[in-house]
Amino acid sequence: MKILIASFCKTGTKSVEKALEILGYKVADYWTTNITNFERWKKYMRGEGTLNDLKIIYHGIDVASDMPANMYWRDFMEAFSDLKLIMMLRDEDDWLKSWKRHWNKRNTGDLGMPLALFSPTARKCIQFYHLEERTFFHTLPSSYTQIYQEVADDKLREVYRKHNRGLLEDAPRDRLLVMDIKEGWFPLCDFLNHPIPHEVFPHCNRSAGLLHEQRVRHPLFRKMYMEMNVTLLSIAIIIFVTVILCIAWTGM
Repeated sequence: MKILIASFCKTGTKSVEKALEILGYKVADYWTTNITNFERWKKYMRGEGTLNDLKIIYHGIDVASDMPANMYWRDFMEAFSDLKLIMMLRDEDDWLKSWKRHWNKRNTGDLGMPLALFSPTARKCIQFYHLEERTFFHTLPSSYTQIYQEVADDKLREVYRKHNRGLLEDAPRDRLLVMDIKEGWFPLCDFLNHPIPHEVFPHCNRSAGLLHEQRVRHPLFRKMYMEMNVTLLSIAIIIFVTVILCIAWTGM
């Protein structure tokens, strides 16, 4: 591990992830990394893990981002001695609006019914989100398919503000970059000692477009839909066979 994007999501994390990929870094895929290591993360978020768990989860990966990794930035700095932190500041009100818009779309779309009922992988994703919600916001979900809906605005602001303040006050100055993605390549490349690429600095996930792209292209979501379709087909076959057998039995 070389870099942790320590900001909350909805501060430009996907844009910085893409920029780091252009610079040649291997960025952890949120879904693949976290869901594959669900049990290990569950143990860690319950306070039962060790720094070695982080090394196992992120073996062979250069960059981590978003929850739960960003919430453990102090642990990451201890586990990876040369780790650098990147933080994007965003106006609190703008961040809150974007956060709520993202989760409203998520809750009414890809992880709702019937996926939540018929796909084991979708259920694991939902369970992982609930684990984050309980751990970092100390809130219990009231509905299985609703994620972060019970977290009050005041609580969201409190956690966001405390997290940012901790980074700004406690992170070593020489290992923390505080940037605005509107500044483009220069601060990032200067911090990492990279030449500035010819490509335009990326701006990803505008208007929550990432959700649609994930639903269509991400292998984990394709797996969810395959599981759902297989389950529904199996149920249909069982019902069909049962009906045929019942007809045959009554005709005897």
